[in-house]
Amino acid sequence: MKFRSVILVFALLSAPGLIMAGSVSAESDGFPVLSGFSFIRIFDTTVSEEPARDVILYDYYSDDLRVQCQAVYPDVRPGDGYPALILCHGGISGVSDRMREKACELADDGYLVVMPSYRGEDGSQGEIEVAAGEVNDVLACLYLLRNSDLVDPSRIAIIGTSHGALIAALAASCEPDIPAVVCAYGVMDIVGWWYYLQESDQYEEDALSRRIYGGGPLDQPDEFALRSALRVACDIVPPMLIIQGSTDSLVPPDQAEALVQAFDACGKQNYTYNIYSGVGHGFLWWDYSDTVPGSSATERAWDDLLDFINQCWEEY
Repeated sequence: MKFRSVILVFALLSAPGLIMAGSVSAESDGFPVLSGFSFIRIFDTTVSEEPARDVILYDYYSDDLRVQCQAVYPDVRPGDGYPALILCHGGISGVSDRMREKACELADDGYLVVMPSYRGEDGSQGEIEVAAGEVNDVLACLYLLRNSDLVDPSRIAIIGTSHGALIAALAASCEPDIPAVVCAYGVMDIVGWWYYLQESDQYEEDALSRRIYGGGPLDQPDEFALRSALRVACDIVPPMLIIQGSTDSLVPPDQAEALVQAFDACGKQNYTYNIYSGVGHGFLWWDYSDTVPGSSATERAWDDLLDFINQCWEEY
């Protein structure tokens, strides 16, 4: 897929940490324009031979940092505003080409898709914190969309995978008024996961891990508590879909099941847990090609995910 990308700069219209979007003022070069944005340039990135769809880059304030996000618009805006999906990527390397490809597919289906680049990534200010300040980055993006005249605030969803799933869960614990949340193969019990990585010889200590996790849960208990979805499970009000691959060896199913058990202990009923047989970590981003093992589960999971979100929006 070929992306024609537009970089825009968001001019802060309120105090740092609280994002207020302006009203729609005009359309420039066919792109929706919010007051307070400034056009900079267009560039092309060729990913495949599919027709181009525009990827628009913004930056906005989160806390006192300017962080970036990328957006893909559908061709038609409903009278009550776009339905919007916030995609929270995994890892710490920013938004991937595959995520942009999927965003374009979702835009073809009528969704406005926004992909935050958390602090320290893709030119965003700050440093990587791993499911800490990144939660504020996603919440700031949510508030920006919620206050935009382009978006229907009753049709917003946050979708997180891996690191992004933990970010989405923590964001949902802070903000009860999110119409739908999806968490796919995320680390929900970070203490249990740290010990699992140690026991399975998957833990690789680097400067970032040492800075955040130190010598482990006994050495840095507050840092682990800050990043624990189990700790805040009873504070998660929005409806949530939990997605897991049965053969995930990086974030095994017991991570998702720990959150399910925490929800049950809290009496939370507005959640769904789907586990997909024979697929591992990151399977939502696999191609649909028959040559890719597990690709049928990928397509089925996206169908289930969008059905869940649209059902939540109907009941919101």
